[in-house]
Amino acid sequence: MNLDAEQVFLNGNCGNLYKIFVSKFSKFTTPFLIRYEQKPIHIITKIGEKFYDITGETSLEKYIGYVRERNSNRVTSFEDKDFTLEQLSVANPLLNKMCDMYRYNEEYEQSEIDYEMHKLTRLLNGRDESQK
Repeated sequence: MNLDAEQVFLNGNCGNLYKIFVSKFSKFTTPFLIRYEQKPIHIITKIGEKFYDITGETSLEKYIGYVRERNSNRVTSFEDKDFTLEQLSVANPLLNKMCDMYRYNEEYEQSEIDYEMHKLTRLLNGRDESQK
C-alpha cells in the first residue's frame, strides 16, 4: 500500500484533519459532515467562507466527484441527491467517530490505515520486524 497524506485523510482520518485545522485556525473553523444515504462518510472543515479537506479547497460537488472516480469500476451508481452536507457541533460524537474510522471497513472498503500507520511508526523507531 502506498501510504500518503491524501490516502490517510480521505479514508477515515478526516476528523483528525479537522482537529489539526482547529489547532491552527481555532476561531474560524467549523466541522461539516458529508453523508451518503444518511451514512456519515467524510468531514470537511469550513475556515472562513471556504471548505477544506486534505486535497485543499473543496466542496460537496468535488467530494462527489472523488467518490465517483474512486468507485468507477463498480456497478453501483451514485446519485447526487443522496449526498448531503450538514454542519456539526464540535460536541457531536460523530466528530470523534470520524477520527477512528481508519480501521478496515468492508462496507466502504477502506484501507487498513491503522495497520499501515503502526508499521510506519515501528519502522521509524527502528523496530522493523521483517528484518528479524
